[in-house]
Amino acid sequence: MYEKHVPIGFCYFISYQGGHYKDPVVYRGTDAPKCFIEKLEKDAIEIEHIYKNPKPLLPLTESEKQLYDNAKNFYVCDQTFRENNIKVRDHNHVTQKFNGPCCNSCNLAMKTPKFLPVFFHNLSGYDAHIFIKELGYNKKQINLIPNTEEKYISFSKSVSNDFQLRFLDSFKFMPSSLENLIKTLKKDEFKYMKQYFDSEKIDLLLRKGVFPYDYFDSFEKCKDSCLPPISKFYNELNEEAISVEDYNHACSVFNQFNLSNLGEYCDLYVKTDVLLLTDLFENFRKICIQTYKLDPCWYFTTPALSWDAMLLKTKVAIELFTDYDMLLFIENGVRGGISQCCNRYAIANNKYMPNFNPDDEIKYLMYLDANNLYGYAMSKYLPLKDFVWSDNNLTTQDILNLSDESDVGYILEVDLDYPPDLHDKHSDFPLAPENKPPPNLGGKKQLNSEGGVKQLKSRKKTIQLDRYLRSLLRLHFENQNQNYSRRKTTQLDSRRKTLQLDRYLLRLHLENQNQNCSRRKTTQLESMRKNNSTLQQEENNSTLQEEGNNSTRPRPPTQPAPPAQPFAAESVFLPTIVQVFTSVQMHT
Repeated sequence: MYEKHVPIGFCYFISYQGGHYKDPVVYRGTDAPKCFIEKLEKDAIEIEHIYKNPKPLLPLTESEKQLYDNAKNFYVCDQTFRENNIKVRDHNHVTQKFNGPCCNSCNLAMKTPKFLPVFFHNLSGYDAHIFIKELGYNKKQINLIPNTEEKYISFSKSVSNDFQLRFLDSFKFMPSSLENLIKTLKKDEFKYMKQYFDSEKIDLLLRKGVFPYDYFDSFEKCKDSCLPPISKFYNELNEEAISVEDYNHACSVFNQFNLSNLGEYCDLYVKTDVLLLTDLFENFRKICIQTYKLDPCWYFTTPALSWDAMLLKTKVAIELFTDYDMLLFIENGVRGGISQCCNRYAIANNKYMPNFNPDDEIKYLMYLDANNLYGYAMSKYLPLKDFVWSDNNLTTQDILNLSDESDVGYILEVDLDYPPDLHDKHSDFPLAPENKPPPNLGGKKQLNSEGGVKQLKSRKKTIQLDRYLRSLLRLHFENQNQNYSRRKTTQLDSRRKTLQLDRYLLRLHLENQNQNCSRRKTTQLESMRKNNSTLQQEENNSTLQEEGNNSTRPRPPTQPAPPAQPFAAESVFLPTIVQVFTSVQMHT
């Protein structure tokens, strides 16, 4: 027996900051997927028409005139005004409102969106599978960004030659259930819920709804004049029954809203889910725009948003590799996650235990965990620019004498000898993991993927950061040759700042609020730049040699990556769509 999930209803709502666009679209019927795509494409074409017909700027208010006249920096790029880059009045082409004083270059560079973002909560995990085949009803292009063969990060459908529907997953930005996310907002922050529901009834809806999914095995159930008994709310997939409290809540909603059948309850359920998600995502979006001048609607996932926020806030220009050997050298140092097998059950035996047996081995259990590993690593000095090969012969003592906060860093290829006298001491957690397939797995293909493997063997030609190598040496690692062969110098003209992002409702941001960033002040950055200039002059006068090769290698030109810029002001007014399906489960 298997279950086939067949959509029977949907709701979507277009959040439009230019004013009221239309009420939530609610539909129930056996052709729900097809109808959903048709209605959505029709709205997308209308929105494309709005974007292609920009409206002029409204007359400035006195306060806006004063802001424009007194401004010394452009609000987009934060650059000062120059004669060769005149100041202009930037405005939103939809709302006609004044955005701020802008340089002519940025004003011309900002573009009108050519897509409409459609947000589902858990699109990748579930919702995409129940309607994606309907996108192929015509020959217009479909683009897909896969995560696996069954899960998609995003996909888009063209509705015209230069406008698309872009389907996105709000769970990629707010990784929690709707029920948990709702608890993070205050009642007065549910703007759209209050717009469509009476204030005396809204308290019933400010939570995740309850729906008898397994009971709905045919469309005819929509005609039932009352809710089924509590036993029919049992979830066979999760093997869970709902609580009496949840059932009573469902009954209260059914009665308070004077619903006449389960079909109307289904409509209210999807409408509530959509408006709740709209309020949640719009609040998150508002914070991102106010704090970082970045609109999440232009991104597919959190990492890209966080990366641009870092570039925008720190204003660093990270050098791109132009030497392919350097790129391969760095890639060889990537470790990946640690592969290990753990005992999941252990019994303590010590004097503090009630069943202590002094004749058996004394055992203690200790739970160790390191919090915020990613944020901790990002708060350290990181490679940034001026990458060159070095022919300096460094000894173990040279490495130990380097500082973790030095303006110059090293990435080294070394041979490491793991002394036998450390094996017992390190047996639970060997150091210096290697990126390789786990050994002794019988050659099974599905188990042969590479990962971080820890073992007590010596290492040959392993790539290590100087900071980590110093930690190993302090733990009595010995360098077999005492000299390090192929090395690379990393000039750091500034320390990439850890993003102090708001810990909002989604755990989007790096959780490093307690990290001490005091060492990243401007005075130190200027000092680093001066040191780097001196060192760069010395490097330009020297020749670089390959390992074991006497021929010289000219230093390739560098290609800095430009700092991130805020997206177009029009993106603030980009319509956002959220959508939810309800399914029938057909048992065969």
